[in-house]
Amino acid sequence: MRRGGGTIHATTYTINWLLDPRWLDFLHRHPNASVFHSCGWIDALQRTYGYEPLVYTTSPPGTELRNDWVFCRIDRWQTGRRLVLCRSRTTVIL
Repeated sequence: MRRGGGTIHATTYTINWLLDPRWLDFLHRHPNASVFHSCGWIDALQRTYGYEPLVYTTSPPGTELRNDWVFCRIDRWQTGRRLVLCRSRTTVIL
């Protein structure tokens, strides 16, 4: 991360929280995690509604997850394709 001119620049990475084993470790460590952050819940949303789970983080691959911004990509003919922020209570911003 670097700071310049009042702006913080950070490299972000995208993970799929259903496939990345660090997600469960992150949830087990975080006191505000709930069933709505679980792989079972998002798997049900994905199978039922076709939501594609995405997590953005500044934690590089192969390192412990330290923060998250959780989204679902939704593609509907009525409303188009969009990202919807999941109000993750597990978000820890460094």
